[in-house]
Amino acid sequence: MFEQTFNVNASISSGSSSIGVSLNTSKVEEELEEEQTEFDVILTSINPDKPLSVIKCTRQVTGRPLKECKELVMNTPTTILKGVSKEKAEEVKKIYESEGVPYITIK
Repeated sequence: MFEQTFNVNASISSGSSSIGVSLNTSKVEEELEEEQTEFDVILTSINPDKPLSVIKCTRQVTGRPLKECKELVMNTPTTILKGVSKEKAEEVKKIYESEGVPYITIK
């Protein structure tokens, strides 16, 4: 009755919903294209039997004084490096792993 009185079509057209879907799809695609370029290297924990090797690695990687490295290591979880490239983060992880420290996370 409404449609006849005002001479309109009250049905939902499928064309408008497909436009909304395509817009949402393009936003998702854009987000996927934005690849992370900066990473943080995080020391998640330490082996209580080997804190010196972790401190040594931290000093080698960061170039910080021994006292600062010790504080970083003893306050895990802690971020060792912030905003580094993926290659640098992987290199740092390998340095720790070569000293028997598998507790490095890259985010």
